[in-house]
Amino acid sequence: MKALYFSMLPPDHQALKDNASSKFSVMGATVYAAEVLKALLRYSNYDVIYIPHRNKLPAGDLRDSELFAINASRIKLLAEHEFGEMRRADHLILASPKQYFSDLIRIRRLCGRPETPITAVIHSIDHARQLLAMLDLVLSPLKHFDALICSSRAGHQAIMNFVNHLRNRFARAHFGELEMAIQTPIIPLGVEIEDFMFDSSAAPTQAGCSVVHEPTILYFGRFSMASKADLFPLVVVFAELLESHADAVLILAGDDTQHRLARELESFAGDLGCANKVRIVPNPTILQKRQLYRQADVFVSISDNLQETFGITIVEAMAAGLPVVASDWSGYRDLVVDGETGYLIPTFMPKYPRQFDDFRGGNMGESDLLAATTVVDTKRLREALERLITDENLRRSLGQAGLRRARDLYDWRRVIAQYESLWSTLAEEASRPGQGMTTDQLDLTGWSYEEVFGHYATTLIRSDLRVQLTDRGRSWRRKPEMLARVAVPKSWFCFTELCRILDLLEFKGQSAIRDVFATGDDRRNADWTDERCAINCFSHLCRLMKYGLVEASPSPETGFGT
Repeated sequence: MKALYFSMLPPDHQALKDNASSKFSVMGATVYAAEVLKALLRYSNYDVIYIPHRNKLPAGDLRDSELFAINASRIKLLAEHEFGEMRRADHLILASPKQYFSDLIRIRRLCGRPETPITAVIHSIDHARQLLAMLDLVLSPLKHFDALICSSRAGHQAIMNFVNHLRNRFARAHFGELEMAIQTPIIPLGVEIEDFMFDSSAAPTQAGCSVVHEPTILYFGRFSMASKADLFPLVVVFAELLESHADAVLILAGDDTQHRLARELESFAGDLGCANKVRIVPNPTILQKRQLYRQADVFVSISDNLQETFGITIVEAMAAGLPVVASDWSGYRDLVVDGETGYLIPTFMPKYPRQFDDFRGGNMGESDLLAATTVVDTKRLREALERLITDENLRRSLGQAGLRRARDLYDWRRVIAQYESLWSTLAEEASRPGQGMTTDQLDLTGWSYEEVFGHYATTLIRSDLRVQLTDRGRSWRRKPEMLARVAVPKSWFCFTELCRILDLLEFKGQSAIRDVFATGDDRRNADWTDERCAINCFSHLCRLMKYGLVEASPSPETGFGT
């Protein structure tokens, strides 16, 4: 008998969102847990799927679903005192949809199967205390037949960078050499591709009547500058795009239960004079989500923060046959083939002084200064969007290529087959037990965002980068109400400092970043040996770059402006 223990019974996020879309928050890890369990029930070859017994949820309990009813004969709900039943399996895997092993190690002991493989899956790995969490991988009694599944190459490299951090800390503490026993395979997340496919020959309608179609750009994702993407620069780019393409429409849709940004986005679009062309759709239902994909012509996602390791909405858009314009960031690179299924827009991560790592809280619900100053190239973003909304044949070609890629790589049938192949391999290796690790304690207090995640961005913004004022920057310097929009949150950004930088660049012209502030008669002159001062000046300048008010001077070496 082949058996799989799935370590949680997640809520059915689709049912919850449909019943109370404005109350239920959608988080990627939660969505994945529910969707991978559904996919296992639909497509896996395991005879029995064990699930921990939990109290019934008042709404959104998967046990009430038709899928559970169909699979009732092979689903076994176990209380902890019943874990010994799993000993009967000829082949047993313990799988967690999360990235932590400690509970499954305990269950491995409880079920009396010490040679049973354990697998977990990474999600957001950017918390300030992540290095401490990584001790779970190297100090816990994990073995060579256990695995941490990474959803992208970028996520995998970040995990390896964390491990190297630990090795260095161990060496400095004279703990000796550190080895990680587990495997770290790369398997992407999955999507029910057919759920997002539609007949492209059917004309979109509104209120039951055919309408003249307007080129529609869609963003779908969580409304969060801290844990998804800053959408305000996208609205700026779209407003300028309307100057030459007045028929275009931008739809911003997604979960807005945490930060309540919908009204602020609407107000910002109004300030830019494009409110009638920007549609904000907070907290859509699952059906509305699929309708939005059908209505769109182009999908855009400009993630700029460290929590993103994959990008499930990009795969959904590909399944809907949409060309994708995405930031050249993290796992997005695995999804979008530049020039073939869409376009990757260069990103630029500030190279802050080392002390910056102590300023970052790293909680997903909090504002993130690094994300707020990481730049997605607005000029290249506009070019890509303009190219696609004006060329229907190009949209169709890239969209169909994306659909083929989604079917071949990200359909849940393909992903579950990869999981089962991995589990089979691990089970074969389980006859060769690994050696235990030491349990010595270390004081691990932080990690460098640059050393771990510096590869996410196309290029790092260094203090010797030459920058210049843009036409947009000159225009907005005379519009204090617009510049005030950039100076948020006020806990980090000062309106007068932004004005000062624009004035300095107007006076100096093209300059290296550190030289912008090198004014001998100015008491606020940035001392780049004073890290706090340097961070303050650097972050304000990068914030201006993020909105396209300042840009890098054209240079083949930097990749900016070329």
